[in-house]
Formats: sequence, C-alpha cells, structure tokens
Amino acid sequence: MRTPQIEMMERFKSLQEEMRQSLEEACKKYQKTSLSLLSMYKKATKILREYMLRFNDVALEVPSTNAKVLANAFAQGLNDGDFYQSLAKKSAIHFDNLLARSEKYMNIEEAIRMKGTKAPIPNNDRRETRRLPKRPCVEEKYEVDN
Repeated sequence: MRTPQIEMMERFKSLQEEMRQSLEEACKKYQKTSLSLLSMYKKATKILREYMLRFNDVALEVPSTNAKVLANAFAQGLNDGDFYQSLAKKSAIHFDNLLARSEKYMNIEEAIRMKGTKAPIPNNDRRETRRLPKRPCVEEKYEVDN
C-alpha cells in the first residue's frame, strides 16, 4: 500500500518531467522563411550598412532561398533614395551583384559621415522636401481710355 506522500512525490516527478519537455519545445528556435526577409525594412535613421548587416543575419537563418528572392526582398525594404532609384532603373539579378552595388553606396554614406557634416544622408528618407507654394502672378489691370 502506498502512502499519500509517495503518490504525491511520484506525481510531482512526472509533472516535473512534463514541464521540462514542454519548456524544451517552447524554447526551440522557430525556422525563419522568406516572408521574414520581406518584412524587413531600412529605417530612415539608420545607415545602409546597418540594414545590410541585419538583412544578412536574417537571410542566414532562412534555410532555402535563391539569390533572386534575396535581391528582391532586400530592395523591397529600402527607403526611396539614390540606391533604391538605381535598383529601380537596373535591377540586380543576383544577390552578389546587389552586394557589390550596395558597397558603393555604403562607402558614399560613410564618406559623408566622416566628412563631419551633420546633414542627413541625401535622399534616404521617404519624406519629400516641402517647398513653399509658388505665389500666383498677379497682373495689374489698367483701364485704357480711348
């Protein structure tokens, strides 16, 4: 005959094992897909190199994706700017080609930053520069006596 304490200890041990198994299952890292890449975007306050590093980190976690999907997902996340416009004019077929082209734009950004100017990187945010509306020309009317 079992005592209530022994039964409680056995239940506790089985509960402990079940909790350990469910915790292991919950802690497993879920596999990322190409949709994870499409959800990424470059923040206007960040430089291109930071976006590239974040994108590469996520791309390495996606098990199977081709270079064209990588290139399209990367371009999709860019802000309207010189690099995005360059890609819109001539798209990168392979991700390696995109990396080479992005390196040039990263160097430009870093050169501007190292120059010491506090000015924002040109054309890297989606906001358009606001211009004051043009004042309408007012023609003066003169009455002519004939």
